[in-house]
Amino acid sequence: MLLEELMTLFFGESVLLACGIMYLLWWRVAFKPSGHTDTGKATFLLTLTAVLGVSALTLLVMGLAESAVSAHLPLGLLITAAVYGLLAYGTVSRYDRPLTSELLITTLFTGVQVMITLALGKMAHLSVAVATMMTLALLAVYAGMLVCYLRYFELEEEAAYKAGRLPLIMAVCVCAVMLVLMVI
Repeated sequence: MLLEELMTLFFGESVLLACGIMYLLWWRVAFKPSGHTDTGKATFLLTLTAVLGVSALTLLVMGLAESAVSAHLPLGLLITAAVYGLLAYGTVSRYDRPLTSELLITTLFTGVQVMITLALGKMAHLSVAVATMMTLALLAVYAGMLVCYLRYFELEEEAAYKAGRLPLIMAVCVCAVMLVLMVI
């Protein structure tokens, strides 16, 4: 069962990595400063990103449901939803920033990655020290993503483009690290 759990998580994480790469390509096509937007290409890339994202999330939740943390999956998703709700409220009320899908995506991404890290620890695939360090690193990455999210609308076009791209690069890097951790 351990190998089956790990394979589902590995495949889901691989699809999530592909999703992140497509999202990054879409960002480049749709938001490149002072460049012409190819609407057809942007639509195709965003559609592909959405399909990959939903597929990845489905596979990852299936893998988590089969894993040693399955009993904690509802609580993990509830905590993730609560964090999102608090941040969404704070974003709109305190920072006067429009609410966009990126906040939901980054919160869900981080919550699922933390649950995967815990599952890998419970399966004894990661030591407690590595699982703890990875969880702390994920929270630091999430904090960086939130800073970019909150600052995006305050920046000039070129800086906003880079600030919007940075969380996508961080997510791709996290996926790559998670895949390496699953292999070693």
